Amino acid sequence: MKTADLNGEKVIIVETNTSDGMMPPSPFTTWSAYTISPRTHRAAPKRLFKQGGNLTNRFRYDDYVFDDERLAAKWREPELVRNGKLSSRFTVSVMSKRQMLRQTFVWNGKYYARSR
Repeated sequence: MKTADLNGEKVIIVETNTSDGMMPPSPFTTWSAYTISPRTHRAAPKRLFKQGGNLTNRFRYDDYVFDDERLAAKWREPELVRNGKLSSRFTVSVMSKRQMLRQTFVWNGKYYARSR
């Protein structure tokens, strides 16, 4: 769990690491974003990510089990929170045909969307 500042609002990021249970396993990480409602004092979803035209409070990226040291050295965990603030952008490493590609997500003032 991490906390971050977003224009004076505290955002709570819950990170969940999961595996699909298959062999070989396909691990992935899910970020869930929340804020504390000033009215109810309870956690409320903070929709920070745009996926498929909808805003959501969840973002999922794949972790990998590498058998190639060169690919393992290239993979980097995305960094959503930097110095106690939400990053203006983060990069996700994606495997495609035994190559490591990078997808960048950029904050536009309202949500993170994939950069082209």
